[in-house]
Amino acid sequence: MFSFSTLLDEGVRVFLVNLNQPISLAAISSQSYAELLHPNSYFLSSIAPTYVGLYTGYSPWSSDGTYTGIYRDPLFGWARLVNNQGVIQLTTSALAYGAGGIFAGTQNIIQVPEPGALILTALGAVLIGLCSRKNSGRG
Repeated sequence: MFSFSTLLDEGVRVFLVNLNQPISLAAISSQSYAELLHPNSYFLSSIAPTYVGLYTGYSPWSSDGTYTGIYRDPLFGWARLVNNQGVIQLTTSALAYGAGGIFAGTQNIIQVPEPGALILTALGAVLIGLCSRKNSGRG
């Protein structure tokens, strides 16, 4: 076993994750992972690598000091930690900015459709529905 203590900057959330687990707002909202909270200490296995996922852009406070829970400018990432004879080492890591998230232990990001693409898709579906409705009345 090895231990580490958290020291987190405001606006950063860190989680224990598994290899290939998605790190995204949906997963965070569903409380899929154990969150590492400051100022706690954590004990982890000295044998297997440990993956931590991170999310920045979390700003739960507005400028007037009220709690909002709003997420801004998300950056998702992960780091692989190993115990090398009692010394915690970061062996690999990755970050995804402007994406819907990232899968732990990979470079694979979670794509988020552009708002314009969603609008065009919805408009196309409405037009197809209207056209098929007109054509079904002609028979």
